[in-house]
Formats: sequence, structure tokens, C-alpha cells
Amino acid sequence: AVLRRITPSIVVLESQPVVPPPFRFARHYSADYACGVGLHGCSLSYQVHLLFPEYLLLLYTEHDTIFVHRSVAGELEALPPGLAFPWTGHLVQLPADEFDCFRRARSTPHPQGGSREVSVRFLREWALALHPLEAFALVAGNLT
Repeated sequence: AVLRRITPSIVVLESQPVVPPPFRFARHYSADYACGVGLHGCSLSYQVHLLFPEYLLLLYTEHDTIFVHRSVAGELEALPPGLAFPWTGHLVQLPADEFDCFRRARSTPHPQGGSREVSVRFLREWALALHPLEAFALVAGNLT
């Protein structure tokens, strides 16, 4: 709702890394929601779907996602290699690919209500190795 009133150059969102691309997940507001029960937040693919084309994916770090307004994209892409991100010599190219961002992100097992964790191996398999129709049943089974 705030993005309807102001136009920030950068938007930083908390991500739900248990739901990999291309799946979209969001826990919408509910007065009955009990904190700590089930998943919270939204997935990287949901964020991309929600914000594009006004905001472009710049960076995903497993728990946080950074988007930039399209009006500043050209300035970032014009930076010399390594200036925006000192850990790489690559040029900034917007929007970043959400699958590539997910693949490159550091991953740790993620709690999913109670003591259950979704392993990194499962997250990588769902996003990168399986056909989306195969992965959907596995992702959905871990959301319920």
C-alpha cells in the first residue's frame, strides 16, 4: 500500500526461502494468524511478480531481496564492473534472474513451524532439478 503513495528508489523485502522459484507464496494478513505457526512472508517469485515492471530485482540473499526502481536501473548498469558488488567483477544487469539469484544464494536449513526443517538439498532440488509440476507437490506438501 505504501508504494501507491511514494516511489522509493530501493525496496528491501524479507523473503521466505522455503518456497523456491517459480512458485509464488504469500501469507496475507489474517486477524487469526498465530505468530510462529506455518510459513510467513512471501517467496522471491511472489515478490518479483508483485513489483515488476516498476521495480527490478537486483539482489537476493536468502532472507532478503533488494529491488530498484526502473528509473535508476540505467545508472546501476552503467557502473564499472565490481563497483556495485565488490565481491564480483560482473556488470550489473537488471532485472537479475530470480532462478540464478536463488541458485547463487547461501542456503541454510529453514525451520517450518515447530522443529521441522526443510533441508537445503530439498530446496535446491525443487528449484533447480525437478520439473515445476513434479516440484509443486513436494513444495505444497511442506507448506501444509
